[in-house]
Order: sequence, then C-alpha cells, then structure tokens
Amino acid sequence: MKKKSILMAAIAVMLVAVLVVGGTLAYFTDTKSANNTFTVGDVKIKLDESNVNDPNGDRVTSNEYTGVLPGIQYKKDPVVTNTGKNDAYVRAVVTIENGMNWLGFYYDKTSTFPQVEAFEKLICNTLGEGWEIVSFKNVMSTQDHPTSDTVVTLEYKGVLKAGGVTSAMFENIMLPAKMTTNDITTRVAQNGVFHIDVVAQAIQADGFTSWDDAFAAFDAQK
Repeated sequence: MKKKSILMAAIAVMLVAVLVVGGTLAYFTDTKSANNTFTVGDVKIKLDESNVNDPNGDRVTSNEYTGVLPGIQYKKDPVVTNTGKNDAYVRAVVTIENGMNWLGFYYDKTSTFPQVEAFEKLICNTLGEGWEIVSFKNVMSTQDHPTSDTVVTLEYKGVLKAGGVTSAMFENIMLPAKMTTNDITTRVAQNGVFHIDVVAQAIQADGFTSWDDAFAAFDAQK
C-alpha cells in the first residue's frame, strides 16, 4: 500500500494590533471654566494572542506559522483589552487573503455564498463567548495581483468596561485535511503565503444606545 505523503505548507497568520481612537474625537469635549474642569476621556485597546513558539511566554501581536500540516489544529486566540479610561463598544475585522479560494476547501458547496460555515471550520468552531459574526463578504484586494479576500466582521456583545478583557475571538485554526500539496502550492502561488489579518476597533460607549448605533457613527467618520 502506497504510503500517504505528509503535506506541509508555509503559512503566515498575522495579528494586527490596533490602538483605535478614531470615531471618538467628535464625541469628547474639553471644557474649562472658573468653577469646573472636564478631563477629556479616551478609548484605547490592546490586541494580542498567545505566542505559538512560546505558549507559556508573553503574548504577542503577530505570529508566523511554518510547516503547517492540514488537519492539525494550531493555537490562535486573539483577545482585546480595554486599556483606556472609558467603556467601549468593540468589534474585530478578520481578513483572509485569497479567502474565496482557501475557504472553498472547508465547504462542500463552494458556489454557495456567504461561506460562513467555511469560516467556522477554519476556526475549528471555536468562536468565543460574547462574539458574534455580523458581516461576511468577499472583496477584491488592491494588490499587484488582486484576489478575492474574505472579510468577516465580529461583534463583541455588550460594553467592554475600562480595564476589561474580552474572551478570545476564537481559539484555533486548521487547514482542511483533504488539501493536497498541489492545492496548497497553487494557492500560495496566487497570493504568497496564507494570511489571516485581525484588526480590532473600538468606540466610546457613552452617548450611544447600542453597538449598531456606535459603529454607524464610527464608520461615518472614516
């Protein structure tokens, strides 16, 4: 019986740490008078995850995974911390470069969109407590060799208090076991290494009645 070859791929899964103040300045005021002083608040967040090369060490803002095997789960647990003085609404934007081609292997009906089920398989069905998928779309990238990237927006339910920490957006990622060496090399050739980019965004909670209202204002100020 022919021995099944071991599949290996170079994969870079990036975490983008973002300090977000955008979408807040129009709502803060700094007013001084003879009797009262108002101190401007702030919204600041930190985004990090476990170090795949040193799981017991300090958390990091990016990871590079090499020698990845299809069918094996790898740790990826992005967490948002509110390091500012004000309570905030939080969301995360997860971009999978060349996502339409990569995610097709997680979902049998590749012509059916949106491929939410495929994304859930990519993260091993480990969507964290308090996180919810609110938007899923495919957009053309602006690179020299454009590809259709998959952009997934996650809402963190409720308000993240000053000093508070979210649960991990997800815990693990995995390439599908059925991928062959040719499948992988073809996709890497299309868009270089496999990237998953995570960006966290936050806006003050004060002055808004809901997450939707807050991020409508956030997006309007871009």
